[in-house]
Amino acid sequence: MSEHAGELLLSLGGDGRSLRIRSIGLYAPKAVVPEQRAWQTVLIEVVATPFRGVIEIVLSQEDIVEWRNAILDFAVTGHATLGGGRAPEIRLETDGPFIEVLVASTGDDPWPRVAYLVPRPSSDTAER
Repeated sequence: MSEHAGELLLSLGGDGRSLRIRSIGLYAPKAVVPEQRAWQTVLIEVVATPFRGVIEIVLSQEDIVEWRNAILDFAVTGHATLGGGRAPEIRLETDGPFIEVLVASTGDDPWPRVAYLVPRPSSDTAER
């Protein structure tokens, strides 16, 4: 199993307004040898009361490293884009005491999408 299985990549917000991104384990379709292609199943959990949902995607190890680096950069720059293209897209932008979260089911089509604010963590960095 990969070193990233079960990893919490990002957790923002709390009651009624939150975003969690976590790897839940190895994804191994029957047509692929897991040792050759260690993909991970990743859940994007959105709570923007009254809306909520989960997007399940599959990312390569390289994708997970890129997402982790973008999240680390967000702590410094105050903005980040995760995914995009045909994959789900998550945009994070610091706005005063809040973080604006925009989640779209695909980066090449802006609809459907949900945008909402979550309180910025008191440490001014994304909780990991």
